[in-house]
Amino acid sequence: MNSNLKKIAHVISLKGFTSRRKAEKLINEGKVFVNDTKVESCAIRISEDDSIKINGVHLEKAEFEFYILYKPIMYICSHNGQNKFKTIFDYVKRKNLPYLTFIGRLDYMSEGLIFLTNNSTLVDKFSKLYKRVYELRVNKVPQSFIEDIKNPIVDFMNLKPIKLLKNEIFMQKVGRVDKDINKNNTVNEHKSNNCFIRKENVITLELSEGKNREIRKLCEKHGMTIFMLKRISYGPFSLADLGRNSIKKISKDSFLKKVPSCDI
Repeated sequence: MNSNLKKIAHVISLKGFTSRRKAEKLINEGKVFVNDTKVESCAIRISEDDSIKINGVHLEKAEFEFYILYKPIMYICSHNGQNKFKTIFDYVKRKNLPYLTFIGRLDYMSEGLIFLTNNSTLVDKFSKLYKRVYELRVNKVPQSFIEDIKNPIVDFMNLKPIKLLKNEIFMQKVGRVDKDINKNNTVNEHKSNNCFIRKENVITLELSEGKNREIRKLCEKHGMTIFMLKRISYGPFSLADLGRNSIKKISKDSFLKKVPSCDI
């Protein structure tokens, strides 16, 4: 099989027109033509140089687009809302951006670094090339957790080792104390000047892979409560120059300086 040929839905997504799934829907509706011939099957493979028309409009390869986004909590990483949850694309649509896909999924209550791009081939490349770093605030860090992440097992799957880069104590003010409640403070909580103070561990973890809710499942396994879970870096990109809940476009030249191994 010619390695330069790709499934037609893949080629359409590479041109930045729409997702593979929506491209397949357009093909099944008879709206896609390659070299002026109607496409009858999603299984055909074509070259990126073949002529593609959708609804009579010729598709040109889109200019490279790449953004870093500080994902807020309570948004899901999906093109389609689920149970009325808002998606990251609901969050950025007011920016009037072209069709984009995401790299580096984060769950609903997690925040931090997400990539948005119109080049879908980068999804696999980033996953294989780069490590991810997360910052967590948790109620405790038992020794069993520290030992477990050296050779973690989640859902009966052996995962790649996780590095514990930092483990510090942090005193967090979480609100005023009602004089009629909180009479019996827990080990990690106390009152100070009518404020409710919570002792937290701030830990930083480095992961080589990103399995579904891997960190949350490991913490739950060891009886840990997560107060915050944030991805602070992924490969050569970080939140350092990005304001909370903001988005920043990365030029092609800047991207290639950081990721020289990518052919885009």
